[in-house]
Amino acid sequence: MTIFNKFTEGEIIVPPRHPNGFSLRIKLLCGLIPSVMLILMITGYITYLTSSHFLNQALERSTRLQVKAMAHEIESILIRCKQDLLFIAQTTADSENLRKTLAGLDRATGLDYRELGFIAQKELPHLFWISKNDTVIQVPTSEISEIHPDPLLYLEHLSTLQQNQVWMSPVVEVDHPFRTPDNPNQHIRSHVIYFGTPCVSEKGERLGYLLLSLDVRSIRNILSLYNSPQSPIQAFTRTPEIRYAYLFDPNGWILFQSEGIEKINLELTTDLARSPYSSGILGKPGLASAFRPSFDYRPFWKMVEDINKGKHDLIEMKSAVEDASSDKEAYLAYAPVLFEGNVMAGLAYLDRTQFTRRAGYKHLDIMLILSLSTICAVSLIIFILAHAITKPIYQLSEAVNHIQVSDQLHPINIPSTDYEVNLLVNAINNMINALIRQMADIREKEIKIQTVEYKERIQLEAEFPYIFRRVN
Repeated sequence: MTIFNKFTEGEIIVPPRHPNGFSLRIKLLCGLIPSVMLILMITGYITYLTSSHFLNQALERSTRLQVKAMAHEIESILIRCKQDLLFIAQTTADSENLRKTLAGLDRATGLDYRELGFIAQKELPHLFWISKNDTVIQVPTSEISEIHPDPLLYLEHLSTLQQNQVWMSPVVEVDHPFRTPDNPNQHIRSHVIYFGTPCVSEKGERLGYLLLSLDVRSIRNILSLYNSPQSPIQAFTRTPEIRYAYLFDPNGWILFQSEGIEKINLELTTDLARSPYSSGILGKPGLASAFRPSFDYRPFWKMVEDINKGKHDLIEMKSAVEDASSDKEAYLAYAPVLFEGNVMAGLAYLDRTQFTRRAGYKHLDIMLILSLSTICAVSLIIFILAHAITKPIYQLSEAVNHIQVSDQLHPINIPSTDYEVNLLVNAINNMINALIRQMADIREKEIKIQTVEYKERIQLEAEFPYIFRRVN
């Protein structure tokens, strides 16, 4: 058998090897998907930090806006009380006029005015009218002394006022006789703020002083309104966390807090406002529910100090109460309440919001969905790309295997636009062409060798015929 025949019969062909290792698709999946996931995690975390930062800034501004709006509304009520009192001072201070004025104020302003009184300086009598639930009753002169605290005690402050000047009292608890035919011994107890101004005749003679008291629940209800879903400045959907506002005086006494918007007649309380503080003084004369935290709570007293200076600011609740169990995402904003240019009280608003945390959870949900979607999309893209990339390679492999099976060497023709695949096809075709040339040379040499052998045999048969006859 010739060398050519041995080659064509496959004896010198290297036995095929079984493929091992990972395919290109697996390598692409294992290489790209973790990289994409890592990039998503890094960008997601940076996005989360950035969005949390700006969300916190937005919440801080919202809390500041809330407390300033409430403080402005309270100041507007105080100014309205001042204007109402100055208007009354321009009228005649007689009993019937005071009754009509007090009844008209209740209907026209919506404010809960509790008392309108005239403290006479001369021979005129003292006049006091009390209002409750649209009922206006005059306190007889003989029973004015039953009003506690005695309104005549305020003469010390009123006597220093000039015309059109208004004095405002702190929050006080007052007990009024309110005798009706059904209940002749009835007394009503209220927490009020007094406003006082001189009453002057047309000739400029001081006749006495007017006192107008406002039930503090009118102010408390303003806080409740602004802290409710019906707030006039509600900017976004509220989450159900506890929020509340409270008023405190320049001495650090928490006077009252906001309540549910439907609890307009509820008595003043400070339960929520004092809950972050474990120590302090509960109750002050005239206001049993008032609370004053101990001096251990430095941020609170820093807030009181700022209020006395007319400053407003915001602090985190955790730092405000120095309690590790409190929510770090709570904000406490405060602002002063001014009257006649003086600080009368401070207003604090605590927003124990979970908006940032909820946004973070939503962010994680979106990142999970985005990651799964990205994995599916990247896997599909890799599958399509790998199929497009490896298809010419598989065709080339089949063509080479076909040459081995058919024992026919011929150039491979695979249509491909891939530069690398074309290089590989050209290299294999060059090798096949080289083998064809070598095989042609070998065949030519074999033919020559056979021709020489035939010639030699003929010559030997001619020279030694008897030897070949004997062999045959």
